[in-house]
Amino acid sequence: MKPALLLAALALVLATPVMADPAAGPSEDTKWTLTVNGDGAILTYAIPDSDDSGPGFSCPGGGDVDIYFFVEHREAVKQDEAGRWLDAKGEPGPWTTKLTITSGKVTETLTADVDADEMNGGSSLVARVSTQSPVLQAFGQTGKIVMEAYGEKSKNPPAPRGLARRFVSVCSK
Repeated sequence: MKPALLLAALALVLATPVMADPAAGPSEDTKWTLTVNGDGAILTYAIPDSDDSGPGFSCPGGGDVDIYFFVEHREAVKQDEAGRWLDAKGEPGPWTTKLTITSGKVTETLTADVDADEMNGGSSLVARVSTQSPVLQAFGQTGKIVMEAYGEKSKNPPAPRGLARRFVSVCSK
């Protein structure tokens, strides 16, 4: 994983714990939460102050957004002697896959880095997109977002428009 993506992923993990069960539907306590830190921001769909976390977004500023999505699909199948996760071909992660993001009528397919989600047994995906991309602009206007990879779709409702708009605005600077 590229150093910038690794740092952004670490920031998201520190800001919101990892999802307890990617297959489980959201509970009634799950909600969209926006945290703004200086020039950066984190927007997640999760149960605040819990081990739950769903789809999320983060940005360090500068016009890019990292998108996080957790799936049940397990790309990692075993660990080697050094503790690195390996896929079925024996290749160490991170691996890559396609992540499709849809907001309203706008769809974009991104290349995502895939790592083992050790807490849940599935995979965690991270993809980077510009705040100027049509799908992120649509998300900022509508709050609607659906993520799909490995045949699995996110189960989140639309984010409140004000939160989505503010997130895209902060990240665009």
